[in-house]
Amino acid sequence: MKVLHIEPSSRCTLACPQCPRTEYIDRIMPEDCDIAVIARACKNFDAVIMCGNHGDPIYHSDFHGLVNAIRQNNPRIGIRIVTNGAFRSEAWWKTTAALLDASLDSVTFSIDGIPSNNHLYRVNSKWPSIETAIRTLSTSNPNLVLIWKWILFRYNENNIADGIDIAAELGIKKFIMVSSVRYEKDHWLTPSQSYDDIKRETLEWYQSLRAVNKAQ
Repeated sequence: MKVLHIEPSSRCTLACPQCPRTEYIDRIMPEDCDIAVIARACKNFDAVIMCGNHGDPIYHSDFHGLVNAIRQNNPRIGIRIVTNGAFRSEAWWKTTAALLDASLDSVTFSIDGIPSNNHLYRVNSKWPSIETAIRTLSTSNPNLVLIWKWILFRYNENNIADGIDIAAELGIKKFIMVSSVRYEKDHWLTPSQSYDDIKRETLEWYQSLRAVNKAQ
C-alpha cells in the first residue's frame, strides 16, 4: 500500500507543551497548503494521512474543499484524518461526515485524558466541542471508523479505564495508547510507570471487565 502523509495546515487552536508552534510562536505563521497541489499529489496513492507536527488539518481554511478535491482526483483513496477535534460546530462535522466514505476513511481523535484533565497537555482544548465532533460523526456516518489515540502521561496513567469507557459510550471504534519520546525522565508529563507495565495492567483490567459482563 502506498501511503502519503501530509500536513495541510499550520493552523491550530491548541498550545501543547513542546509543540513547535508553542516553542517558536513567532516563527510558524498560519498557512494552508494549496488544495490543487495536494489533490494532484494524492493521485497515485492508496491512502493519505492528514496529520500535523505544526498544525491540525481540520483548521485548513477550506478543509471540506480539500477533502472533496482529494476524492474527486482519486475516488478510491483512503482519507485518514488525525485531529484534536476541538472547536468545530455540529453543522461542520455533519458536512465532514457526508464527505467521508466509511469503507475507506477514518478519523483519529488525539485525546490524552478524560474531561477533567485532557486540557493539561491539550492546552486550550474544550471537551464539549470534542464530544460534539465524535457524537456527530458517529451518528451521521455510523460505519465510519473512529479512533481514539491516547498519549500516555503521568496525569492520565490512572484514567485509561475511564477513557476506554468514555470512548465506547461516544461511539469510538478503536482505542490506541501510545508513548511520547519528547520528555525527559523527571518531566512532569513522563509516566511514573513504564509504558509496557501500564499497557499490561490496562489489558488485564479490560479482560476482567469483559469476563464480569459476560458472566452477568
